[in-house]
Amino acid sequence: MIWKALIRRGSLWLLAVILLAGGNPGWAVTGIDQRVFRVLSQAQELADQEQYSQALATLDSMKDSRLSGYERAQKLNVRAYIQTRQENYRGAIGSYQQLLGIARLPDGLVKNALRMLVQLNMAESEYPAALRYTDRLLALDKVPDPAVLGMKAMCHYQLEELGAALTTVQRAIELELGAGRTPAESWYLLENAIYHGREQYREMPRVLRTLIAQYPKDRYVYTLATVYGQLDRSREQLLLLEPLYESGYITEENQLAHLASLFMAHDVPEKGARLLERGMKNGSIEKSVRRLDQLGQAWLLAREPHRAIEPLTRAAAQSDSGELFVRVAQVHINLAQWQPAERALKRALAADRLRNRGNALLLLGMSQYNQGHLDDAIGTFEAARKIDAVSVNSANWLDFLRRERQLAER
Repeated sequence: MIWKALIRRGSLWLLAVILLAGGNPGWAVTGIDQRVFRVLSQAQELADQEQYSQALATLDSMKDSRLSGYERAQKLNVRAYIQTRQENYRGAIGSYQQLLGIARLPDGLVKNALRMLVQLNMAESEYPAALRYTDRLLALDKVPDPAVLGMKAMCHYQLEELGAALTTVQRAIELELGAGRTPAESWYLLENAIYHGREQYREMPRVLRTLIAQYPKDRYVYTLATVYGQLDRSREQLLLLEPLYESGYITEENQLAHLASLFMAHDVPEKGARLLERGMKNGSIEKSVRRLDQLGQAWLLAREPHRAIEPLTRAAAQSDSGELFVRVAQVHINLAQWQPAERALKRALAADRLRNRGNALLLLGMSQYNQGHLDDAIGTFEAARKIDAVSVNSANWLDFLRRERQLAER
């Protein structure tokens, strides 16, 4: 968890402030005795060795009644450090609160205790308390600390106070940029999350482009592409996704199929077809009815009908509906392949579910006629004439075929 890392780093930094004074003859500046300093150092070393009970016992060997206020504050500071190492955050919070109850402490010690209280309360999901400590921190400086503003913004976000969170994190970013520094990655992520939570999708590309420029990562590029999709900016989405695919970042079936659809929608269907074929070959795309049908459609759009027949036929064979066999037949008919068209149509008519049975019979009759099978074609059109939707068309075909048969007989 991110807050544990921040807590650990903050505790170590705070303790380093104490220990760096070792060997400095100016003890009178801080009012800490060398004997007290040695005990504090020993307790810290024991904590670093994960000997927490011994570390706390070492601290307790010093009686508070014999310590100055500053020394008691440093004892509480080290105790909080040990408790943090133990992940006893409640105990650490109590120690820091006691520390803040001691009068006339140096500003640095107070600020760091407050900072740790913010982080510890966030780790415990006590966001209202964390917010109060951020306000106390901010009141100590004339110019707000951007890092504190960043933590405050996160507290507002966790409390679903999105307006306050957005204003605060943008202020943190503004101050950091004004100081000539790069704002934290987490601040931009928070700003982006707030816009997403408020469904302000049009604001998200700006933040994501900044993230990509400052902290270039493939996942941010993919997120920006997803946002472009939500905004119906599919061409920009395609321009981002294609290089991600070429670099191997896009590997999941739904992502690959979506990219193939974008290729098809933007007049490069052959790329979509090859992507689908490659995915089926390496196993990243399942050879399901849906995907085989998509592959067939891609080849049709690429004006490669011969290459569309095989995936469409496989899709039709897996489907419990006859619709796909009708589509296979239509491809064969467009190629004047009458016999395979007839086979496909008979399989379509044999299926349990077929939305437009009359149309399938018309196509079957045409296929039989073009093979010279007049009697079969007449029988098919007679069956079709019983279906209202195609009865007139079927009757016209029957009249034509009977005249053809009479001419043939003469």
